[in-house]
Amino acid sequence: MMHFGRRFWVIGALSLAPAVANSFARFAYALLLPPMRAELSLSYSQAGSLNTANALGYLLGAVLAAAYVSRVGNRRLFGVGMVVTVLALVASGLADTFIALLCLRAIAGFGGAMVFICGAVLASNVFPDRPTLAPTAIAVYFGGAGAGILLSGAGIPWLLAVAGDDAWRVAWLAIGGISALFAALGMWAALRIQEPSSGTQKSPWQPGAFYAALGSYFLFGVGYIAYMTFVVAWMVSHGASALDVALTWGTLGIATMLAPIGWRVPRSRWYAATTLAVAGLILSVGAAVPLVSTSLPAMILSALFFGAAMFTIPTAVTDLVKTSLPKTAWGPAIARFTVVFAVGQAIGPFLSGWLADVTHSLYAGLAGSLIILMAASAVAMCQRQSDAESITVRRRQSRRQMRLGDGSRLPT
Repeated sequence: MMHFGRRFWVIGALSLAPAVANSFARFAYALLLPPMRAELSLSYSQAGSLNTANALGYLLGAVLAAAYVSRVGNRRLFGVGMVVTVLALVASGLADTFIALLCLRAIAGFGGAMVFICGAVLASNVFPDRPTLAPTAIAVYFGGAGAGILLSGAGIPWLLAVAGDDAWRVAWLAIGGISALFAALGMWAALRIQEPSSGTQKSPWQPGAFYAALGSYFLFGVGYIAYMTFVVAWMVSHGASALDVALTWGTLGIATMLAPIGWRVPRSRWYAATTLAVAGLILSVGAAVPLVSTSLPAMILSALFFGAAMFTIPTAVTDLVKTSLPKTAWGPAIARFTVVFAVGQAIGPFLSGWLADVTHSLYAGLAGSLIILMAASAVAMCQRQSDAESITVRRRQSRRQMRLGDGSRLPT
């Protein structure tokens, strides 16, 4: 068994995986969309379709993970996904046509899905002898995406401001280089985490018991990605400077990194569906602010709300799976949820872009995504708690009450 202290370094290194799979492979595109759209003469529908391609690749990767994770193992699929994602990001800096970029965005999504799914399962098992620490490990893993968002916001706007819009290719190459370093650290960590199940062992699970959560997760996929695709373009269209974009995106990254701390107590007290619903409301507030004002203070506030809740959504879903199902079902169940989420992500960017083209403004696309996010939060409240989750939550509450009662920490 790995030394207890060393496992915190392992989860820290593993948390760089979402930075590659999500922050770089998916979200950094928002910062590069304005210059790419200008140079390649893209409509909003075409611009959105690049992230739709990413989501379709993500969907394919999630389906593959769901089909083969029980046989191949999480660590192997994680490593393959890392390599594929990094290569696609580097190649994005060498491509100069819409079709080539469309294919590379799909490949990056394909690899990113395997990284995200398998990394979440591995994060759940960093402390197999201390199950009470598993929620913290999961939160740290998802919060690592904030590092990628922060780095993107700190570098890309300034590069474009200094070197001009043509530097979007250099930005992709730089992102690919940083991703290679992060991937090496993430794979090092993955090799030091025990597989939650053997390669051939499977446990059945009933998707029907999770219909509300699946429906909510789908709607979140449709709604949140419009903000993460077009919010920078919306800011730029209203005269935002490179400093405004950098501060907003940096705030989004910092909020994402700090979110696990703020959500630690609610996650320990609430059912996962409650966390999902409340996070959705906070996400909706963040999405609503740019529709009212694109001033820097307003956008900072928007980024704070959005970053505080964005990765709490998959964290809550992972908590739901982990507390409701046996370990050997975690991989297939998380993969199924990711498939549903990916379908939503594939619809969201194109739908928002189409609405923008029809109305000649991004306002309609962003407003539509806000309505969808609010609906997702409402649907989450319809998810029923399983007996296993109810027992887990009661145990957590009992531990906390005993700690408060005698001032001591219970053994775990």
